Amino acid sequence: KILSALAGGTSLTPEKVTTLQDNLNQLIPVFAALLLTFACMWLLKRKVSLSPISIIFVFFALGVLDHVTGII
Repeated sequence: KILSALAGGTSLTPEKVTTLQDNLNQLIPVFAALLLTFACMWLLKRKVSLSPISIIFVFFALGVLDHVTGII
């Protein structure tokens, strides 16, 4: 049982170890949403010829395309 716990990556002690990578993995989705919001604000401030709904659809299409190609 102990060897299977070690192989699974679980700790044998009650202390919880937090690594920098764990913290970054939690923050990255938040930063992605924040950057997307700032990109929308920037496009709206520049008065591009797209409506806000069109900008949302463009970002949605880019997200789907990125997922299909394996970028995300």
